[in-house]
Amino acid sequence: MIDFEKFIKQCDEICEINTKYIEEFVDELSKKGFVEKTIKNHYFNVDFYLNDFLLREEALTMENGCKDEYLSDFFGYFFIRRCMWSTPDTVK
Repeated sequence: MIDFEKFIKQCDEICEINTKYIEEFVDELSKKGFVEKTIKNHYFNVDFYLNDFLLREEALTMENGCKDEYLSDFFGYFFIRRCMWSTPDTVK
């Protein structure tokens, strides 16, 4: 069983790395001319997936968490059943 303090430390380290990835993503969206509202929406979605969903049970990095099994679990179960704001349009 993993030590709780070690788990929290791993999650904090992954969040720091994810922050850099998300900043690069937002910069790319800005360069491509997306409006601020769209950028904020994508930022929220990516941040939620990387820093909430992937870190809820394991300390998964972005590289490990972008596999089909995790994406299927997120879109097929977690987002639909656990996120109160999910609608058929948000799942699309």
